[in-house]
Amino acid sequence: MRGPLGNYFQDTVGRCFNAAVDQLGPIVHEAIVDLLGKIGIHAKEIGPRFDEVSKVLIGALGNVGRIIVYRTLVEVCDEYSFNVDFTPQDSLGEKFAFFESRVLSDRLTPRRARRAILEDESPTSQNGSIFERFSIESHRNS
Repeated sequence: MRGPLGNYFQDTVGRCFNAAVDQLGPIVHEAIVDLLGKIGIHAKEIGPRFDEVSKVLIGALGNVGRIIVYRTLVEVCDEYSFNVDFTPQDSLGEKFAFFESRVLSDRLTPRRARRAILEDESPTSQNGSIFERFSIESHRNS
């Protein structure tokens, strides 16, 4: 996934994963990060490699892993204002692929990005509009 919008999506998925795992407590969080680290997935790679992360968690932890993946996708839905129209028993990999393609094709931004832009003191900063911030052209010229 290339471009600033793709990077933002991957970062958002990583943040949503951390939020979902944090709900289980610090000991579980550490155990999951260790499990992923043993197979070469480091904390900063969770967003870009989420499809692989979900397969590992479901394979190693069964239903608990499925719930972690589900909670992550619920957090992603919240960030992008998607309806949560799926359950932990649905094909979570397909849902993730759908969200990823929808974000990129519709050029959607997460709520945290919109909040950051609204809180920005200079409305005509380096990349004035939200579309310019995620435009590939604006990043090629800089």
